[in-house]
Amino acid sequence: MSRAPLGRRFPRAAAELAAVLASGAALFLAAAAAEEALGASPAASALLEELGKAALILAYGRAGGAAARRGSARGGAGGPRAERLARLGGSRGLSLGLAAAAAFAGAETLAYFAAFPEAGILRRFLWSMPVHLDAALLEALGCVPLLGIALPSRPRPPAAAAADAMGETASPRARLRKAARSLARLAARAGAFLAGLAAGAVLHAAANLAAEEGLGKTGLALGAIAGTLCLAALARAFIDSAYIGGYLHGTD
Repeated sequence: MSRAPLGRRFPRAAAELAAVLASGAALFLAAAAAEEALGASPAASALLEELGKAALILAYGRAGGAAARRGSARGGAGGPRAERLARLGGSRGLSLGLAAAAAFAGAETLAYFAAFPEAGILRRFLWSMPVHLDAALLEALGCVPLLGIALPSRPRPPAAAAADAMGETASPRARLRKAARSLARLAARAGAFLAGLAAGAVLHAAANLAAEEGLGKTGLALGAIAGTLCLAALARAFIDSAYIGGYLHGTD
């Protein structure tokens, strides 16, 4: 990544923070308006919100990877280093998307507090924030393979890659096999993203339905503890997948 002078990095960080807060708040307002217009049930509300959050996280990830590629091109970096920097940019973008999801949850809590200004809002915050972040991390984990951040565990042998470069596998049957492999990889990546989205939506819907039934103080406390433990596990999985298995993959 570029090492910009300190005086240039602060404005960039401030702009990113403003964008994260604004996008999270805007998504909350849009989701709230859609839920009210549709008269959405708790489960449908969860699906709408998770669709928006997944799209936001994916957009940040794509933007981060694209910005890193442009920076590498301007700096003259190429080859494996440029690819690693692109993966790091994508991972950083996903992290910004997760921060935007946290801003969404914060905006939702503030809206509830404005409507019901009472001390019990803290219990709701401790219950709902882990749910939102757990769902967002599941979606971010689905974005990792979709964006190609984590390298395949078994790359093609060098001999096969060299044969492709020399045109030795240019027969129609070989081209068909190559196209089939590409489609299979694309389907696997899309499937991982959809699985993450589905898992996040199911988790959020289950939490909404449980809260609708009324959990009481004990239920809310147990839910907050369970959600926080899941948050720690999912955060570690995201770091392992997006950073250790992405940018650091293959480095000395």
